[in-house]
Amino acid sequence: MRLALLIPALTLACAAPVEDPIDNTIAGWLGESGTLDWEELPTGQAPPPATFSFDVSEGILAQDLTFTITGAQPFQRFTALRTRNGAGGGRCYARMGGQCLELAPPLNKTWQGTADATGTLVVDVPLPNNAALAGLEICFQAVSKAGPGGADTEISQVVCAVFDYDADADGVNNTNDTCPGGPDDADFDADGQPDACDPLEVSPGELDFTLDPGETTSRTVTLSSGTPDPVDVYVQTNGCTWLTVNTGQANPLMTTVPGGGVAQLSVQASSFGLTANDYGCALSFTDASGAVTLAPDVDLLLTVTPPGRDVIFPAADNTTPTNIDSPVEVVVTDEAGAGISGLPVTFAIVPPAQGVVFQQNSQTTHTLNTNASGRATVTLDTPSGFEGTISIDISVFDPGAGVSLGDTRVVQRWERPTGNIYYWQILGGGDILKMPADFSSSPTAFWGPANGKGCTGCHTAAPALLPNGSSGVFVVEGWSLPRLGRIVDGSGSGTVYQQFSVAGTGDGSSHNDFDPASNKVVYNDNSDLYLLDTTTGTRTAVAGAADPGVREVMPTFSSNGSHIVFVRGTSGSHALDYEINGSGTTGLYTIPAGGGTAVQLIAPEAGYVLYYPEFSPDGRWLAYNKAHTDQGGNAANPSSYSSTTAELWIAPVNPAGSALTGAPRRITANVGYSDSWPTWSPNGRFVAFGRRLPSGDWDVALAFVNPFTGDATSSYALPYASGAGGQHIPSWGP
Repeated sequence: MRLALLIPALTLACAAPVEDPIDNTIAGWLGESGTLDWEELPTGQAPPPATFSFDVSEGILAQDLTFTITGAQPFQRFTALRTRNGAGGGRCYARMGGQCLELAPPLNKTWQGTADATGTLVVDVPLPNNAALAGLEICFQAVSKAGPGGADTEISQVVCAVFDYDADADGVNNTNDTCPGGPDDADFDADGQPDACDPLEVSPGELDFTLDPGETTSRTVTLSSGTPDPVDVYVQTNGCTWLTVNTGQANPLMTTVPGGGVAQLSVQASSFGLTANDYGCALSFTDASGAVTLAPDVDLLLTVTPPGRDVIFPAADNTTPTNIDSPVEVVVTDEAGAGISGLPVTFAIVPPAQGVVFQQNSQTTHTLNTNASGRATVTLDTPSGFEGTISIDISVFDPGAGVSLGDTRVVQRWERPTGNIYYWQILGGGDILKMPADFSSSPTAFWGPANGKGCTGCHTAAPALLPNGSSGVFVVEGWSLPRLGRIVDGSGSGTVYQQFSVAGTGDGSSHNDFDPASNKVVYNDNSDLYLLDTTTGTRTAVAGAADPGVREVMPTFSSNGSHIVFVRGTSGSHALDYEINGSGTTGLYTIPAGGGTAVQLIAPEAGYVLYYPEFSPDGRWLAYNKAHTDQGGNAANPSSYSSTTAELWIAPVNPAGSALTGAPRRITANVGYSDSWPTWSPNGRFVAFGRRLPSGDWDVALAFVNPFTGDATSSYALPYASGAGGQHIPSWGP
């Protein structure tokens, strides 16, 4: 999509000569040649009257900005200069209000063009793919040089545009995006209309409760606003006597969803006074009048069963990446939690989707009995590259009692992740492998001995910015000190654009981060934090995170680059930063990227170490790890390195990464596994991570995370990155 900017027709007029004539090319503006210096104009001298003007309102980063000049003289020559609005750096021109050339290429260049025979000129200006520039005001001025010595040169007024970023690549900038979590024509709530048309999103779309008589249970419903304005919502229970709703407000049935934000309500079901049977009703969401529906109803089903049976259904909504076969599991237990075997469970795809079947029998309906643990598991087999949404009806039957124990409907979506996943393979040479994130082809060796590069032990890749403004990869190479950081071509050509040391004589750094907006790497050396400017080679200690009495390691930039989150601990015997020992003495701290006072973000927990922080691209979530043992299962000295109890958590944060906005939650709960090294997909909807198996081997796995609620689904081992080989430390990149 291109943003067309129409410049009004020109009324040509000659400008009065200026005291210092413009006697050279416009290249003089950039200091490449010539003597033009607008700051030398006499005080009070007015610029020549503008005979043409821009009409600039906004631009979307990573897309072309299009300027159109009409009404000019045939073959009239134009030049425009774009600058950043700010102070310091570059050359500042008084006639442009002191605005300076501070941007990386291509924004600090002029564009030039000649009008055609009709007096029309169209120029496309590419804008970089750099979210850190979002909100930046960039200014424009156009010039048509004319007359002896440039005395009749025509200069337009200065106009400015505030640039925004299109995080979900749907052609709409974030400020105006009605659905910033995905394309505006997506239908995440499966209500039959695009989300852009929904003032409110509700998740999940169905709630099923299974209770014995005399029990209660609660579930959470999340309301997400797709509009920039707050939405007042009234919840209608439609006379359902077994249901209680609490919004946490003075009126328990009324809540306000902030613009672009979320609100949650608690839904409690009670089976007191009810006999074994199915009870249904629905929640409705309206405005204050009750006449305007704001979202589809949430269908509710309470199944009251004879005592002794508990049915655990899968999550009502699930998202799976393409080319992944998705397991669906039901668990039936008695009151003590022991599994009940021999109960038939029926799974049915409704309506049948093209090519989607159950692997066990290649049908769209399948019944099997629960095993000794009370589990009944089927796997959905999808065609290669399948994208879409299907529903699965699940029912559990008790043949002895002749009754249904419960049923539910699961909505399953398949989404194609973008970008590439880079990961380190321990066995076979220690290479970094590069795999398409949609798993459409097998991985290739990106960096390491397989293609003549150095060993990258315990290191991996991260997104970077090449000097030409395109996407690159930041890799760290070398087992011994000092380790070398390299910014390389993401295509795998092997081109090295920059090389520098990322360690002094101390512990080095294998967990570091690159900030494309500032071209800086943050890393730890001797358990203190340092910034390295990759363009100048200047190394600077991060003031406030260089305390000799504590260990400050594993830093990561917030998504907007304004803050650094890191691990701080007061104990530990190992020198390398990927192994931090703590006995419950490590927490996560945040500090301004330029240094300052570090603030505790997530407090230490007794018996745990917290480590490996990583921000989601939109800045809403911080993923991190917790562990309470070392790699041998010893709880006396918990460690971040290959712990057998590593857990993956996320915490809601503000965009700066300077404060939490809610309570952390665990997103993987796989008994017998340990999950570490989280990395986010570009759209913030998937987290890839390294999974340590009970056998001691490693796989790369993936979990879907709802970007609005933080709810996560089952996780999946990735094709090509599972099995023998020790695949771990993934990073999502270009």
